[in-house]
Amino acid sequence: MCHWLLLLGSIGYTGDSGMVAMGPMVIAVLCALVVGAAVTRIVLSVTRRFDWLDRPNVRSAHKRPTPTAGGIGIVAGFWAGGAVAVWEGVWSGVEWWGLLGATALLLLAVIDDVVRPMRPGEKTILLLLAVAVWLGWGPHFEGLVLPGVGEVTLWWWGWPLTVLWFVFLCNAFNFMDGIDGLSALQTICACCWMGLIFGAIGSPVAAMTWILAGAVGGFLVFNVPPARIFMGDVGSLFIGFTIAAFGVLGARAGLPLWVFSSVLAFYFFDVCYTLTRRLLRGENVIEAHRKHLYQRLGRLGWSHGQINAVTCCITSIFGLGAYRHMEDEAGLLFFLLGGGLLIAGVVWIEMRDPEFA
Repeated sequence: MCHWLLLLGSIGYTGDSGMVAMGPMVIAVLCALVVGAAVTRIVLSVTRRFDWLDRPNVRSAHKRPTPTAGGIGIVAGFWAGGAVAVWEGVWSGVEWWGLLGATALLLLAVIDDVVRPMRPGEKTILLLLAVAVWLGWGPHFEGLVLPGVGEVTLWWWGWPLTVLWFVFLCNAFNFMDGIDGLSALQTICACCWMGLIFGAIGSPVAAMTWILAGAVGGFLVFNVPPARIFMGDVGSLFIGFTIAAFGVLGARAGLPLWVFSSVLAFYFFDVCYTLTRRLLRGENVIEAHRKHLYQRLGRLGWSHGQINAVTCCITSIFGLGAYRHMEDEAGLLFFLLGGGLLIAGVVWIEMRDPEFA
């Protein structure tokens, strides 16, 4: 019961101004959910009408042509809820201008979803431009808090580190958007824990996390297995960018980046392990593939629902660890448990799929 009270409290928190009525925040989240669902439904109809479909190939997890660009609904839902939050004074700060400008650029990723595949270089340029817009209004990393070391000042290194952080998160969410419901559920799960953590430290970023969760929830209505629409690059890049912004804002508010990142441990682990494995095998890491751990579980017979359930459980273990770590050292036990499950999962997969190429 205590955790649920804290959850409700974080929804109604605005920062230094103290507690406000939950009404505006709840309205903002509901607006994000409803608009997200409505716009996703419109995109679904339009993409079907014009035959803008993602057709299965040898790397696909789906078996029938499916509409994409559902991320437009996520973007619309987030900014609809954000507009309510800004109007009611729940979300304030110049950084929202940077995020809005970056969003406008990231919408160009719809080219990849409905026109033609964008080349890696094109996506990189797009991301760098979006980060440049963010840095025009938003903060960058000025220091990092390292376990056992304390705070380390980054000096000018904070600028390139911030750029790498945004680019990595965007690519991570893009890479992991490979089966029905996974990215949407992971985003909602992670944002719920982030909302709790930001609420606990009194940061207004909590409002942004709940609004993003609401917008993605509206999209998820159409993305649960078997998915009727995919979020596409518009959705995955926008989610990755927005969560990266949460991390930067959290660091400015006193939340150690490593604690924030622990909530995304499953994504970080899968991406880094798969990249390292492919490098050691001498493979072209830029080339598209189906070798992520969650994809290999699918090859071993796991359903999308089973994979989603396990990954959400792991994310929740790390999320609980991050939340508890802000109170006492008990969070480390959850980090160890989550890390043990990830390592055990890798061993299990490699024992049953050692030659997967």
